[in-house]
Amino acid sequence: MALGDIVRKFISENLDTELSDMERKTDKQVAANRSGGGSGDVEDSKKLLKDMNALETLKEQIGDLQNTVTPLLSRSESGRKAAEKLREANVIASSLNPAAAALGIVQEKLMDKFKEEITDLDSAAGIIKPALNRLDRSLKNMRSKLNQSIKDKEQADVVKQEKNKMLGKEE
Repeated sequence: MALGDIVRKFISENLDTELSDMERKTDKQVAANRSGGGSGDVEDSKKLLKDMNALETLKEQIGDLQNTVTPLLSRSESGRKAAEKLREANVIASSLNPAAAALGIVQEKLMDKFKEEITDLDSAAGIIKPALNRLDRSLKNMRSKLNQSIKDKEQADVVKQEKNKMLGKEE
């Protein structure tokens, strides 16, 4: 499995799954708050807000992944350049030595494979930053929705208590 595939798989299995699960839970909780459910809805919403901190940990892991991939990509590019220089030396040496000519062919194939890996890793590294931005936006939106629904629910509960008090229906 190529390194780029590993990066994509990590983001897909961790970020996409966790984020869609948390968004589904958030939407369900916001709907419960707005439907005028019991007072436990506010506590459930606050618990869900705390659960979002787990996604912050995932954000750190993806950031660490980016910090690992970036230098690896740089070192791989340096290795590719060194391999090109070695190939050039083998081409010159091959005019005098058939074994050097064979090494030149092998070196050429290795360089092609190296270029493919670098391209794949580079494309995978390109999805890390957008994934982090998506995670940030989603967390911000989910927190905002939950906080607003909590505020609305608490306000509705206060209005309901005042109305019942005015009607003489104390709970």
